[in-house]
Amino acid sequence: MAPEVVAAVITGSLSLLLALYNFWLGRQQERRVVALEERRSELAREEALTKAKLDYEYEARRRLYERFEPLLFQLLELAEYALEQIKNLTDPAVWKHLVPGEPDPPPEMGRPPMVSSTYEITSTLYGLFAPLVVVRSMSRALTLVDLSLEKRMECNIISPAVFTVLLRTISGSLASLR
Repeated sequence: MAPEVVAAVITGSLSLLLALYNFWLGRQQERRVVALEERRSELAREEALTKAKLDYEYEARRRLYERFEPLLFQLLELAEYALEQIKNLTDPAVWKHLVPGEPDPPPEMGRPPMVSSTYEITSTLYGLFAPLVVVRSMSRALTLVDLSLEKRMECNIISPAVFTVLLRTISGSLASLR
């Protein structure tokens, strides 16, 4: 074989090998680029989810503070007043003012006698029922998801179940007065 032919075969073979190697490297790089783009897409999706979650939690906390804090303050104030009223009920002097304001009504009216309209009656009823009204407002205004975001507030609110038990107890006590 002539040296020019041998040189051409060697050059052609090396060119073919280099072309195949470049093709293989190109495919490897293409796979890496695809994997990198997939990872970027996954990270962007995770970032968007994280941002959406943080935005939701921020808004939920903002709503929670706007709605809950004033009601919580009212509840704390009214709870102290309710305790004072309950303590007052232990005083025998107060019971003198809690007398019926009318004689026994006829049975067909289906109600207990009306009490006299004294300050003691009004303040006692207000003191006992006002905290329940605030708790009811709290349970209507808030969701469990909102409360789960803020553990400090989750411990402070009376659950609707406790509120229901309180109302049933009070209703039962009023029914027993009949």
